[in-house]
Amino acid sequence: MSYSIKKLPAEPIVILTASADAASQSDLETVYTQLKTILDQSTEMLTIIQDVQQLQNVDLDGIMRSASASMDFHKHPHMGTSIMVTTSTIYKMAAQGLDSNFFANQKVMVFDSMEAALAYARKNRA
Repeated sequence: MSYSIKKLPAEPIVILTASADAASQSDLETVYTQLKTILDQSTEMLTIIQDVQQLQNVDLDGIMRSASASMDFHKHPHMGTSIMVTTSTIYKMAAQGLDSNFFANQKVMVFDSMEAALAYARKNRA
C-alpha cells in the first residue's frame, strides 16, 4: 500500500505517511477507513500528522479527492489538531485552501519537517 498509518505508543498522535508512489484512490480510502477506526476507538483527542514529504508528483485530482475525503474525519469528536509535513508549495497552498467553506473550514498546521511537527504536537496536546 502506498500509505501507512500508525498511532504512537502512549501519545495521542497518529502519523499517516504517503510514499512516493501514493496515488491510488483505493489506498487512500483504505487508510482513511483505518484512521476512522483509530479515531472511533480512541478515548481522547488525537493529533493527526500527515507526512507527504515523499510525494514526487503533484496530482491535483488526488489533492481534491484527499481534501474531500478528509472532511469526514475532521468532524470526528476525537479529531484534534491536523498537521501536514511538506516542503512543497502546492501542498502548503492546498492545506491553506482547506480552511474554506467549501472544505468545511478544516484547519491544518504545516511544518517542513517531522521533527517540527512532532514538537508542536507534543507541546500543544490535542
